[in-house]
Amino acid sequence: VTAHSYKKVSLLDAVDVKDLKPGLKFSYFENDGNRWDQLPDFSQLKAKTIGIAESIDLDKAEREENFGLIFEGYFKAPADGMYTFYSTSDDGSKIYIADREVVSNDFLHGMEEQAGKIALKAGYHLIKITFFQGEGGEGLEVHFKAADGDKKLLKDELYYTK
Repeated sequence: VTAHSYKKVSLLDAVDVKDLKPGLKFSYFENDGNRWDQLPDFSQLKAKTIGIAESIDLDKAEREENFGLIFEGYFKAPADGMYTFYSTSDDGSKIYIADREVVSNDFLHGMEEQAGKIALKAGYHLIKITFFQGEGGEGLEVHFKAADGDKKLLKDELYYTK
């Protein structure tokens, strides 16, 4: 005998935004102080560089170690449903949808994947990806999967900025 329990979740409403363009806003930070063992409180730090990124990668970093990045914008959910987001990173990263932490892949570690789910209505949803690099290897990949789809790299046709 197997028992299952189900929890009905409501879909998160999309936001009404206009005049979006491809890309994500990025903010780049450097750590010249104490070593980060986990994602810092970026709101307490001053970004060294701010701009628009065409892709979610580490190309905007101006050095190889001791830095952080934030990517912010809008994820375009193609249809209503449950979405799984994946963060594969070395070192720490998190993914937020509408200010809700969906994936936590924080702390110092090698390339490691973590996943989380959120129910979304079709349309645009605020997305924020935070990342920090300590020392050694580095990497960041963000994937997603719709309930009826395959796992895909989150690419520029699905994220936008103002």
